[in-house]
Amino acid sequence: MKRHSPFCYLLTAILIILTLSVHGQGIVAHRGFWKADGAQQNSLVAFTAAHDANVCAGVECDARLTADSVLVIIHDRKIGNEYVDQIPYSRVARYRLPNGESIPTAEEYLQQAAQYCGENFKLFFEIKPARSDGERQTYVAKCTELVRRYKMEGRLEFISFDLEMCKMLAERCPDIPVAYLEGDKTPEELHAWGIDGIDYRYGILFLHPDWIQQAHNLGMSVNTWTVDDKATAQVLSLLGVDLITTNEPRRMPAWLHDEPMFTFVSFNIRQSGFAAYDGENAWPYRKEAVAKMLLELAPDAFGVQEMLPDQRDFLRQNLKGYRMLGVGRDDGDQEGENMAILYNKKRFKLLQGKTYWLSETPDTVSFGWDAACRRTVTKAVLQDKKTKVVIHYYNTHLDHVGTVARSESVKLLCRLMDEDLGKGIPVLLGGDMNSSMADTIFAPLLRKGMLPVRDLTPQTDQEPSFNGYGIQGNAFANNRGEHVIDQFFAKNIYAIQFKTLVEYYGVPYISDHYPIWIQFSVSRSPSNVILPSKK
Repeated sequence: MKRHSPFCYLLTAILIILTLSVHGQGIVAHRGFWKADGAQQNSLVAFTAAHDANVCAGVECDARLTADSVLVIIHDRKIGNEYVDQIPYSRVARYRLPNGESIPTAEEYLQQAAQYCGENFKLFFEIKPARSDGERQTYVAKCTELVRRYKMEGRLEFISFDLEMCKMLAERCPDIPVAYLEGDKTPEELHAWGIDGIDYRYGILFLHPDWIQQAHNLGMSVNTWTVDDKATAQVLSLLGVDLITTNEPRRMPAWLHDEPMFTFVSFNIRQSGFAAYDGENAWPYRKEAVAKMLLELAPDAFGVQEMLPDQRDFLRQNLKGYRMLGVGRDDGDQEGENMAILYNKKRFKLLQGKTYWLSETPDTVSFGWDAACRRTVTKAVLQDKKTKVVIHYYNTHLDHVGTVARSESVKLLCRLMDEDLGKGIPVLLGGDMNSSMADTIFAPLLRKGMLPVRDLTPQTDQEPSFNGYGIQGNAFANNRGEHVIDQFFAKNIYAIQFKTLVEYYGVPYISDHYPIWIQFSVSRSPSNVILPSKK
């Protein structure tokens, strides 16, 4: 057989791309959205998370038979030191997934799927290869009986690496789509056996891009797996696949539509003036770890709270890739804490920046209501230099004493954001709110559609952001929710991930607060983009 160089395959792919129109791809969550908070691969929680993400066309799962012919949802043949197909279900049932769930049976999984699946959200049910024809017969009988019992016709597709299994399913269940996974057969061959689709590893489709068009010409579907990066996703989109199976369902929409993605951080760095109280946690002992953390994360922008002039100078010296916006709260210049915004100067252009005081006179240096300290909010209008997308970012620190001040400050923030919110542009508010989400002060924000990013994505956590250098002990452990006080609120963004950064960066605590990190994308709609004016 004559061998063709990789260049020939690439050239073929490019020629096919040029003849295709780009169309939307469905996103299939590989073994569910198992990266969501509290989920594990093939768990019921991961299934629900994939549905609730509102971006998936379906979920893929794996089914195996136990020694006593019970179908269970698990990918690996081995569990612990035992093989699933060599032990009875009673033994499998003893095992727990890392999130505490038991390994679901196929019946439990289909029971749940029957509640969620429909025309726009389907189950891609992978049946593992059989070791004998008798076992294959058992697989087919068990699977089809469950599908009929839970009326999953039209809401489920069988997939398998076992060609004989696919043939048997296609013959016995002509009303249920069947796709083949192995990648060693042409669409014409599969179509002749009644198989409805190809579900091939993306490398196979890169070698045989003509198979995609062949499959479509035969009325067959084309799925591919497991795609976890932007470049591969975009090539497959151009090639015209119907479905993309991924471990990154939250990121995939932005990848496919080439929407810009951003990472922002909010961080109360604990002011350096408390050295006498902080002891070994004082600023001089942790500042290098703070710089290390920010350099490793390399956020596109971040807001700090409590920053004093010496801390400002340190960050400027050590974070050369960022520009800083903000003023001291006590004189509108250098003195006092600074709620600064630092932004990546290569990525963003600053279109507008201003500091307001959280008071009845926001344009002048002032105390507000019953606040113990002067409080400010820094606003930055940032434009992505490449895409021209504009983000309005507010960074603040609500008072730790004044309950009236916290409530009135939120109302003031809403008034300051009113014009921005009405334009349909991405708006972010981050900072140390000194209040948990259980506090009613946030109601005005919620009414305006400024929602907590922590709750906008399943890929999240509910870790306390205030740690107090670990001194709270049992009282802290018993009131964790009260210490989730650092927040991001947003409107007109697509939240991908939220994280409380509890990792070790060289010292036990980089502050008495943990930073919070978000990743999000925004669409390039006309309201979000500012183009240069014509001269």
